[in-house]
Amino acid sequence: MNTRRFLLVIAAFTAAIMSCNKPEPEPEPEPEPGKDPEATFSIDKTSVSFEAKGGTASVSITSNTEWMAVGLDWLTIEPSKGKGNATVTLTAAENTKTSERKGKITFSYSGKTEEIAVNQKGAENSEEPLPSSDPHSVDKTSIVSGQSVTLKFDTSVWTMAKGIKWSWKEGEKEIVKEGAEVTTPVELDYLTITDNTPVDVPIAVSATVNGKEMNWELSLSVKPYLLYYNDWGVTPQAFRYSAPVFSVDKSTVYAATDRKGSKLYAFDTASGTKKWEFDPGADKTCCTTPTVNPVSGDIYYVTTTANDIYAVKADGTMKWKYEGLESVNKNSSPVVSKDGASVFFSDSKGNVHAVNALTGEKIWGVKLNATVQGMILNGKELFCACDAITEGAVFLNAADGSTIAAVDLYKNSNDAASLVVDPAKKIAYIPSKGSNQSAPTDPSDYSGLDLTSCLTAIDLAGHKMISCGEIATNSFWGGVVLANGDIIIADKDGYITRLESSTLRTVWKKGSWKRNSYNYGQPVMDTDGNIYLSAGHYSFDGAGHTIKISPDGEVLADWANTKNLEGPMAGTGLCNGLLYILCNDTQNKVQKPIMSKYVGKDIATFGWPCHGGNLQGTGCLQ
Repeated sequence: MNTRRFLLVIAAFTAAIMSCNKPEPEPEPEPEPGKDPEATFSIDKTSVSFEAKGGTASVSITSNTEWMAVGLDWLTIEPSKGKGNATVTLTAAENTKTSERKGKITFSYSGKTEEIAVNQKGAENSEEPLPSSDPHSVDKTSIVSGQSVTLKFDTSVWTMAKGIKWSWKEGEKEIVKEGAEVTTPVELDYLTITDNTPVDVPIAVSATVNGKEMNWELSLSVKPYLLYYNDWGVTPQAFRYSAPVFSVDKSTVYAATDRKGSKLYAFDTASGTKKWEFDPGADKTCCTTPTVNPVSGDIYYVTTTANDIYAVKADGTMKWKYEGLESVNKNSSPVVSKDGASVFFSDSKGNVHAVNALTGEKIWGVKLNATVQGMILNGKELFCACDAITEGAVFLNAADGSTIAAVDLYKNSNDAASLVVDPAKKIAYIPSKGSNQSAPTDPSDYSGLDLTSCLTAIDLAGHKMISCGEIATNSFWGGVVLANGDIIIADKDGYITRLESSTLRTVWKKGSWKRNSYNYGQPVMDTDGNIYLSAGHYSFDGAGHTIKISPDGEVLADWANTKNLEGPMAGTGLCNGLLYILCNDTQNKVQKPIMSKYVGKDIATFGWPCHGGNLQGTGCLQ
């Protein structure tokens, strides 16, 4: 072996030994599942848009790892997952709706995400097929002004309809209601009304359908009043001094006209049609409110000219006639006992008679020192308010007419007086006469004027005067008593006053109309405590109104009942949601109607809620 070969062998041996002594390299750690610290991922778009008809779009992916895409139900993604670089095809389905569609695609990789925004235009001319049926309906096609109707848009069929509106005119006022179903009153403009001819009220309906506004129209027939009657047969004929009264079952309203004829009329409260008329004879006058027997249903009313008293049966035929009194002129209406056995009458000469209600025979008769302007039957006592100061309040024994007590008044009671009673039925309030002065325009300034008209409180059990509240220069007639006992009255000065119970302190006084506005008015109060008053007289412009006020004196409604100046000048009545209004012509020239306007409320049941204490006007307290 030569030297060169020897050296090569030694070198190879040495290298082998060194190789055997070198340590093995450590293995690289496995990456955690779902994570790749060196993963890369990118997409070439951040948003994609499609036309309404649909289409495709490509997205390029550059990646070294696994990825997955999640999208929208109207968009397909192919492929939806993979590893490494790829081209993904997005396919949008056709959008048949007019509204734009929006969404996003989310790519997930190695615990991270990237997103692409996706939107698609709405169809320009694509509309859902329209139903063949009209979408609108109304539950009534004919109503009385003020009644509610239900307007309904059928969204179960017209599912695409949005923003539904209903609109119509009430005079110059535009009424707009929104919603698929609306229950609302429809009112007429009473300043344009001269009779009871039904008015066609067009109701416009609009809605947005498939992005476009569509319009329809329906028509509603609206009568101003349910009852509107003035075919009296003679001219002039109207109402004054009196109020309407009702049958026990509320099916009939009775009203006695004054001036020539003075007939008694019966009208159906459901239909407004005339049932019958009772004619007492030629050229007679009635100046008082009728009274209805709560047991037999007979109606009692008197005529001034002939001094006759009539008992008329519920079918319109005469039961009996009583001729035992003298002139009956604007004094007390008849009063009937709770058991219906006795009826009490008075005349302008101070006579008071008790009559057998069944036969018409006289039970007893007495003569007081003045005209009885109002009566209340309080158990066994007949309370009489007279046109006198000395012994102006007289308590009679109802059984024989003997005097139980006589109380002096501060001032004379007014004619055709409507006495009111507190809810506890212990205090009676008497309205007094006024001196017909010219009232101030400011209800708080009566300086230099004599407040000749007052309200007097009488203790019915104690037979004494409690207090007297001076109110106005002019007369007033009936009032109403609120639930807390306060009294609301309206006077000929044109003001409405609220007086505190018992003390008769003025709580508030507000002007509503002008002088002479509340002539012979007998207001009523509804179950919400709101009061209805009639204001009508020829002596000022704008007469012929009925107003509704709150217990705080806020005017809630104002109805001009006729374009003619003369309007309501008598009592009102409230029954079955209808307000009955009696009109009058003070110029004694033309005929005036009885009307019933829908207000949707019934009469209050506390206190002494209307003329005579109840719907029948019995004047019986207990």
